[in-house]
Amino acid sequence: MNALKKTIYTLDDGTKTPNRSEYMRQEFMKGRTRKEIAVELNIKPGIVAVATANMDNGKLKKRSRVFLKLSDGTTVLRADYIRQEVIGKQRQVKDVAKELGIEYVTAYAAVRGMKGIPKGTHGGKVYLKLSDGSTIGRVEYIKQEFAKGKTRRAIAEEIDCDYQIVYATTYKKKEKA
Repeated sequence: MNALKKTIYTLDDGTKTPNRSEYMRQEFMKGRTRKEIAVELNIKPGIVAVATANMDNGKLKKRSRVFLKLSDGTTVLRADYIRQEVIGKQRQVKDVAKELGIEYVTAYAAVRGMKGIPKGTHGGKVYLKLSDGSTIGRVEYIKQEFAKGKTRRAIAEEIDCDYQIVYATTYKKKEKA
């Protein structure tokens, strides 16, 4: 019979315990990072994060505010600039993100849940502008091009979107017999 071997952890006070979380909390409070602890124990950092939730060892990185210097010389919070451009000027989040050289999700986080976000910016229907100036829904375009025989990868590269979006749009579930 194969019996699982339990790992025993030795705490600083000499106590031996099978409680891995207790060991992780001790090491975290000694100033070690969650990643260091995870590497030592050969586990994912998320497991250490759960064990040390709501704990601060003084070494955690604090989120800092990011400021932008505008062309007129003024300085503004990046999140405020994004809100002004997306909600005030009705620009697309992806365009503002590209302008600032940041990830889409970073820009979207600044406006998530706010009213007045232009259509196609989030959770709504995404439109593509064709070379003739007309627009078409991204899903319709993907289906149309896939039906013509284009590969999923070629479509994703052409419209500059994730392969998973094209795959999810063109995947047909097998019907039950």
